[in-house]
Amino acid sequence: MQTSPVASTRPEQVLGKATARAAEALGLRGKQLAQVVGYSEPTVSRVLTGERGIDPSTKPGELALLLVRVFRIAGCLGRWQRPAAPALDEQSQQSPQRHPG
Repeated sequence: MQTSPVASTRPEQVLGKATARAAEALGLRGKQLAQVVGYSEPTVSRVLTGERGIDPSTKPGELALLLVRVFRIAGCLGRWQRPAAPALDEQSQQSPQRHPG
């Protein structure tokens, strides 16, 4: 009998991936996410790359859950929209960039 992939997924992996996705969508960088959940920057880097999960029963796990929940609720309420890419004006698109030297 085969088990479904969902049944073998650990809560740490799920929370780590959800936190990484929420942070990316909100534009949080590693240092900012580290401050939010209370992890070191190297640990957050491992979470963002999928090398490590976040245990929901720990304090950083509780904070990560709150971040994910707030992000999901804001999305459901329509209060958050993905930031648009910065628009380039015609002049910056046509002229080469020069570095002051």
